[in-house]
Order: sequence, then structure tokens, then C-alpha cells
Amino acid sequence: NRGQPGESASRERLGARARGVVAYICKTMCDKTAKEVGKYFGRSEPVVSEVIKHIEAELAENKGDTEKLVQQISACLKKNYRPCLVREIK
Repeated sequence: NRGQPGESASRERLGARARGVVAYICKTMCDKTAKEVGKYFGRSEPVVSEVIKHIEAELAENKGDTEKLVQQISACLKKNYRPCLVREIK
């Protein structure tokens, strides 16, 4: 059951943003290339590069919610996972 008309488009935008944040964190915290991140998540390098650029633009525009989300996820990863595990994304 998909809910109300138009809801799936809104849900897709949230999913796309979440994927972008995850790709950005993988690239910055794990020192991985867009190609490596894309391979891990089953996305092409150009797609991953584009979503990372979009998140970087949001951060540059000082959008507080994006920065807060990135900081919260990064802090959680640093607290709960050993660095060697975070860096071993293949």
C-alpha cells in the first residue's frame, strides 16, 4: 500500500538524500573514491559523484539540517565502530 498520491515521490527524495549523505560520509571518512563507493553500493561512479556534489553544495550553502545529519552519523560511526572497520569498505 503506497499511501496518498504523491507520497512515493516525496519518499524517493528522502531516499535519494539519504543515499547522498551516506555516499558523502563514505568518501570523506573512509577516503574512498566515488568509483569505490559506487561499486560497494551498486551505483555508477557518475551517479555517486553527482549525489556527493549535491551534498557538498548543501553543506556549502550552510543548510543546517544537512550538516547536522552528517555530524550525527559521523559521530555515531566514530563512537561505535573501530576505524579499521569503517575504512575497510570495499
